[in-house]
Amino acid sequence: MPDSPPSEPESDFVCDCEESMRSACYGEPSYKVSEHKLGQNIENKRYCVLHLPSRNKSPEFSQAVQQKLDRNDFNFRGVWFPSSTSFKDSNFETAAEFTKAVFNDVTDFGRSVFGAGSNFDDAIFRERVVFDQVSFEGSASFHGTKFLGYASFGRAKFAEQVSFLTAAFSSGANFHMTLFAESADFHGSKIGGMALFRGASFSKDVDFERASFQVVNFENCVVGSGSNFSNCIFELEANYFGAAFVGLTTFHSVAFKGAANFRQAKFSALASFERAIFSSLAYFSGATFDGEAGFSETTFESTARFNRTNFAGSADFSHARFNDIAEFFGDDQAPVFGDDSSLDLQHCRVEKAGNLSFHTLRLRPHWFVNVDARKVDFTNVDWYWRSIDDEIRSLAQGPISSSHELLAIASQQLAVNAEENNRYDEAASFRFLAMELRRRQSWQQLKSAPLRWRSWKRLGLLRWLYGIASGYGERSLQALIVLLSIWFLFGMTYTRIGFGLPNEAIGTVERHEVI
Repeated sequence: MPDSPPSEPESDFVCDCEESMRSACYGEPSYKVSEHKLGQNIENKRYCVLHLPSRNKSPEFSQAVQQKLDRNDFNFRGVWFPSSTSFKDSNFETAAEFTKAVFNDVTDFGRSVFGAGSNFDDAIFRERVVFDQVSFEGSASFHGTKFLGYASFGRAKFAEQVSFLTAAFSSGANFHMTLFAESADFHGSKIGGMALFRGASFSKDVDFERASFQVVNFENCVVGSGSNFSNCIFELEANYFGAAFVGLTTFHSVAFKGAANFRQAKFSALASFERAIFSSLAYFSGATFDGEAGFSETTFESTARFNRTNFAGSADFSHARFNDIAEFFGDDQAPVFGDDSSLDLQHCRVEKAGNLSFHTLRLRPHWFVNVDARKVDFTNVDWYWRSIDDEIRSLAQGPISSSHELLAIASQQLAVNAEENNRYDEAASFRFLAMELRRRQSWQQLKSAPLRWRSWKRLGLLRWLYGIASGYGERSLQALIVLLSIWFLFGMTYTRIGFGLPNEAIGTVERHEVI
């Protein structure tokens, strides 16, 4: 039986579409289809021309659509578009309703204006759809929308909030140079193929939590407020080259299965990669972290490069795992760690000795507490600290007890590292630091102990004298100065006290003088 609509309308006709869709066919001519094939079942269904799921309903369908547009009726809820559809350069002055609409061929909304809200929830685009340069002046919703063909929103403008919650892009999505003036929600969305956000601008919060990407490009995009990428999955490649994140940025528990490129990215506030997994290369070369950089419990299964990266605040790599090479390289123009920076490597795991390397940097000893510094590769490193007390204070700011002992252990391991690599002056400095820390720890213990000889033994009187005399055998100049001081002191003592001669000897001397 033919499934195209007859020309005679029926006055008592009720469309057999979903009840929620019937508002779209109100006022339209009613058509009857006596038989319609749905899957393998032959059922008697009656539809209006807008909801009839058939490709053979033109020109009646085109006429019905045009009549709705002429009277500014933009309710296309559940409408079944049989062939290529063009709304190009259209002006939707009132709310546009495309919920559960089905577009079976190429669809073009290019350069259209949605003056009020627009709703594409649960719509299906079976072929390519174009929203290039579209202006969404009201809120826009694509909740659960299925884009089976390529979806392009290039240079579109979302003036109000937009939602792509659980939307599915099967063949890629283009958001090149797209402007999101308010919040954007991509929570749970899935983008197959290439997801292009290059040059996009997010003025407010953007939520990509639990989103899934194959290849994604955020090159030179700008995020003006908070961004949430928690629990995302990047199947192939993630490119954030030159991206700028102004607010809080969260990549918590993200799985980067392909290469992750954050070169020259800028994070102005907290950037958290806590518990993220980088299965392939991780590039942070030239990136800038103005706020805290959180990589706690992060796993780097392949090479991680932080060359010329700028950590202006704290960099937390505690409990991180480096299964391959991790490089922190700097130079005079890009020192990586500045005066106000801090590095936390506590309990991080380095699978092979030398995998973790620091080259041409300024480092502080307390950054290597609770990590085996003997396995770390140091090249052209400038070790600096204002004072031992400052190192202790900096360490005590975190949840660490026994700071003197832990810093002493770290210093000993750094000394072993330097000794094995023929940096003897550096090794001497670390050995002195370790001994001095233990002396101070003994002094702290004395304050709460009874003043008996065993307390002085606990204090380590000999260690104290050893430190004064020669810097624990590590400072030759100090030992020389102490030796000369002793000679001078004994000489002065000898002349001041005036050890006298016996009276007989004095007389003998006088007689010799007379003769």
